[in-house]
Amino acid sequence: MQRRMEVPETPAGRIEWFQRQVGRELKSRVETPLAEYQSAVDGVSVQSGAKIEDILIGGSFLDADTDSPKDLDIGVVTDTVPSESVTDGFWRFINDQTVLDIPLDVDCVWIRSASEIANMREQPRQYSVQAAEVVSIAEYAEPATGAHS
Repeated sequence: MQRRMEVPETPAGRIEWFQRQVGRELKSRVETPLAEYQSAVDGVSVQSGAKIEDILIGGSFLDADTDSPKDLDIGVVTDTVPSESVTDGFWRFINDQTVLDIPLDVDCVWIRSASEIANMREQPRQYSVQAAEVVSIAEYAEPATGAHS
């Protein structure tokens, strides 16, 4: 039986914990081709062939002041607008699986095109997290260098 790690109390601690414990595994699991997600749900073949451009991670786990600091939101950014069946299938698949053995609930899962994400970033709230909490998985997949390029 795997031992679960406690999520640190501070936002900085949570980010460091997420980077070490979750980033690489989450990226590898979420980057499974969309066709595989859809067929895993209902056997429907995905014809769109949308390319995954990025994975966005957000959630109240980044905010120590929230009432429920253990939710995780996953967003997949594609190059084209995916069909509703792809989006629905992905959502059902992720929410029906144990995505990660971590003490975070997957609260929100979506697929959007890159142009839609650009528009969303201008809004005051993103799905169920603040705009400032919507970050690229790339920021967590590798150890932080302390500098931005």
